[in-house]
Order: sequence, then structure tokens, then C-alpha cells
Amino acid sequence: DDNARALVVAGSYYSLFQDEDSARLMLTYLSFLQHSFNPDNGRFRNFMSYDRRWLEGVGSEDSHGRSLWGLGSAVRRAPNDSIRNMAVRLFCDGLGVVESFTSPRAWAFTIIGLHDYMEVYGGDADARRIRTALGQRLLGLFQRGSSDEWPWCEDTVTYANAKLPQALLLAGQWIPSPEMFTAGLESLQWLLERQTAPAGHLSIIGNCAWHTREGMSSTFDQQPIEAMCLVEACALAFRATGEERWLRRARQCLNWFLGDNDLNTRVYDFETGGCNDGLQATGVNENQGAASTISWLISLLTLDEIVGQSV
Repeated sequence: DDNARALVVAGSYYSLFQDEDSARLMLTYLSFLQHSFNPDNGRFRNFMSYDRRWLEGVGSEDSHGRSLWGLGSAVRRAPNDSIRNMAVRLFCDGLGVVESFTSPRAWAFTIIGLHDYMEVYGGDADARRIRTALGQRLLGLFQRGSSDEWPWCEDTVTYANAKLPQALLLAGQWIPSPEMFTAGLESLQWLLERQTAPAGHLSIIGNCAWHTREGMSSTFDQQPIEAMCLVEACALAFRATGEERWLRRARQCLNWFLGDNDLNTRVYDFETGGCNDGLQATGVNENQGAASTISWLISLLTLDEIVGQSV
């Protein structure tokens, strides 16, 4: 998971600044993903022990989808043919099993990876077919599970939520499917409304009890990955519609890291360069894990890119 996300960070940074150190980091993270791939079953492994033994033969569907997200990003942003060719091979090797997956988030991560991959290889008919199939599955979940009062595809709003509307927006824009695109915008707007405090700042749904159709909701613990997913989805909505409100929302979500949150406390640590693991009822979580720091970096780079493009 973390190496796939880090590959997105390194590729984004290289794309923006042509920094050679980030190109070398891309190779490091890409090499780890190559090592994690199990050719016997076409799946990426996720958990490794300190003595470098794989603890599983098959990682979760979500971690597989995130691997494809990272690889698709590397295909699009590769600094040279060597890195691109390696990313393409791994991406194609890992794509075949996804149609058997049942996780909506794995579908969403795959769609996002497919979009980046098809920015370079738009003529890949199999990639187009899989994107359409996964987009239709995701749309079907929303059609069956949502209502006017609950425009969401599941009975509980849990983790990495904004990845689902982001995937619908991408698939809907490029298949194209106006129905998918509209479902993406409407569900993203609803997620933002449910996570905006009366004072106007982002108040992320907590992972203690999540947010249920029956009305239960928890405020803590709030995790950086949720702010990151919202930043990315809002930035995409801005690109796709040109509406400034989505750019304002993306900035609002980035500001969650900087103290514009329920505790008025910075989550990003300027002294260490790391990001704390979120907000608890008693204060900031002092641990600074890889996923949290990467979530901050992806959020920041996403805004850097979108602001540069809009100037």
C-alpha cells in the first residue's frame, strides 16, 4: 500500500519539477511493487515482516487496486522508457484479475490507474473494456443502494470514500457516460456536505463508528487519507467542470492538515516534515506513519498541479 502511494508522490513530484531524486525514488518504489507481485496468482502481496519474508500469498483486493493506481500513475509520469516499460508490464500483469473482485474501492482505484495508463496507451481496447465494466458496476451499486436522502452506495460511509465519486467522474467523463458523471458529482457533493462543520471547516467522519444510514456518526478518529481522497476528487471535479467551487473545496480539505479542523490543531508537522496519524478526541495522534505523510504530500502536490494548470 505505502509503496504504491509513494510511487504516486514521486511521479507527481517529477512531473511538476523534473527532479532527478524523485525519479530515483520512483525506481525504488516500483522495484518493491515488482517484488510484491506473485506471478503464480496474478496478485500483489502487501505485508512483509522485518526479515523481508512475505506474510501472505495474496494481498487484499484494495491493496491490489492501490498497486494498479500507483503503477498507472508511473506509466503516465515516467521520467524514462525503462521505468515506463517496467510499470506497463506490471500494470498489465496485475490487471487481469480485477474483474473477479467484489470491493468497490478496488474497482475505484483500478479505474483511476486505468485513466493514467490510458493517457499514454489510449488505444488499449482491453483497458477500455475493463474501465467500462468496472464503471458500470460502481454505478450499479449507487443505483441500487442510494435514495434521495442517502445518495451513497453502501449502508455505512467508511474509508477512502471520495475515491468512489472520483472513479465515477473519470469513467463518466471519458467513456463517456453522463449518468456516471452526474452520480460522481452528486455523491461527492453529499460527502462534502456530511463532512462540513457549521463553522465551515472540514470535519471528517471518524473511524470509531463511521456514518450509517440510520443516522449514527462518529467524529473521531479522523484520518489523513480521507482528506487526501477529498482533495483529489474535488480537484478532478474542478478540472472536469471548470467550476471554482470545487477548487475552493479542494483547498478547504487541504487546510484540514494545517489546523482548519475540529481541534484547530495542525496535523502536518513542519519541524519533522511528517504528518501525524490524525485527530483523536484527546488531541492529535503523535505517530507519524508513512500513509499519513504520503496523504499530505499527495494532497499538496494535487493542489500544486491544479493551481498551476488554472493560472
